[in-house]
Amino acid sequence: MFNDKWQIIVGLSLLALFAVRVVSHFRAKTWEKGKTVFGPIFIIQMALTLPALIGVLLFVFYEPAVAWAALPFPEWLRYLGLLLIAFATVFLAWIQYTLGANFSPLVRIKSDQQLVIAGPYRWVRHPMYTAIAMLSISLLLMTANWFIGAAWLLCTGLVMFARTPGEERVLLDAFGDQYRDYMRSTPRFVPNGRPAPERKRAADAPGAAAAQTVFGSSFNKEKQL
Repeated sequence: MFNDKWQIIVGLSLLALFAVRVVSHFRAKTWEKGKTVFGPIFIIQMALTLPALIGVLLFVFYEPAVAWAALPFPEWLRYLGLLLIAFATVFLAWIQYTLGANFSPLVRIKSDQQLVIAGPYRWVRHPMYTAIAMLSISLLLMTANWFIGAAWLLCTGLVMFARTPGEERVLLDAFGDQYRDYMRSTPRFVPNGRPAPERKRAADAPGAAAAQTVFGSSFNKEKQL
């Protein structure tokens, strides 16, 4: 089954990421978050995620099925991908820990959620998407496979550049100047070297909502993207 060490490395890396996500779902009890409406962007996102996931699973369990898309990457470049996914996993765990019970995989505002502006959210407004972008690049490098890399990067690009503006419009509608000030001081995806100034703790800001979660933000309106 495993004819190459990179199949094992990629498989173990995915298991680590999966473990982070499962723990986060249990901490936030996401299954208790209420009604969800699936909008068109979410449906397109899921349609793109499926081939990306199938491609990487084929690489891990039956690499010949995707060998037609192999790239002649040098070994050092693949190890660079390993370092990147290790960093992305730790970064993702930090993000999920910071979100805590505010985490939700979908776009919605809940009355019991709070604005998260601590930890990685002091540096970028959507650190989860930054981590996913690093994950996509690392999978391209580690698998040395253009189909897998293109599928993950396409899915990530859709989320970052098509879905994020809609999320921020909902946040602005819900929180007005509070979120507008946060936008002015904090870049979307790439840190500018200056963390946002310290603000009140989330617990001191009643009625706020989590700024962002993986593949979406946590909101208190049934507006879905």
